[in-house]
Amino acid sequence: PFPDIYSPLFNPGPPPPRLFPPPISLAHHPLPPTRYSYYHHPPARCSHRRHPPCMQTEMISKICGTPGSPWKLYVDPAQDVTCLHNIWTGEKIFDFRMTDQKLREITKENLVFEAEYDARIQAHKDRDADWDAVVRNFSATIMQRMYRFWAGNKRMEEMRWKIVMHQKEKERQSEQAASILLQAFWRGRTERLEMRSWIAQIYCKRWDDRRQKAFYENVYTYEKTWNRPYIHARLFPEKDW
Repeated sequence: PFPDIYSPLFNPGPPPPRLFPPPISLAHHPLPPTRYSYYHHPPARCSHRRHPPCMQTEMISKICGTPGSPWKLYVDPAQDVTCLHNIWTGEKIFDFRMTDQKLREITKENLVFEAEYDARIQAHKDRDADWDAVVRNFSATIMQRMYRFWAGNKRMEEMRWKIVMHQKEKERQSEQAASILLQAFWRGRTERLEMRSWIAQIYCKRWDDRRQKAFYENVYTYEKTWNRPYIHARLFPEKDW
């Protein structure tokens, strides 16, 4: 038996408002509900509670004809005769007036519309699968970044004491080098000050009457030289002796 499309079950009145408007290319083609196109289910009648409008459209497409095709097969309640009704154009053909040529045309249209309907369903499934893959990939990327940030901080905490010890060792070596340099400067100055008085007592400058020229003599070793001793010139640079 064919369902009565004029009953409240299959003729609930105007459809309720959609949350999202359908695309232009799919506006005149009934599709099963997805997460991108679904209806509010108003608690109006018992039939609506049991069979929402989206389920009614799907039931009509499956029971009364080929899914996606405008041709629906049912028993006309006025004539009590089986008929084929095009819900898009309003054309109605009773079974006793059906011809082979018209039946072939309807069968061809049913095959085309069924293939198009299946392609749209598959496209919606592929779109949902692609969206799920994008969301998973994005979520995995975020989680990987969070884990790498946490792992980097953890490893940094484990190695921080080594870095601190290395910095302290470098500071200690710098301080030690600076202290050695200051000590060298201080010892050199102290030694030079002590040697000035000692060197001043060792060397004396004399005059040679035969050559008419001054020479320098070490009073301890009696070593003589015509040139000024280097140590004397180094410790007394301000004197032209």
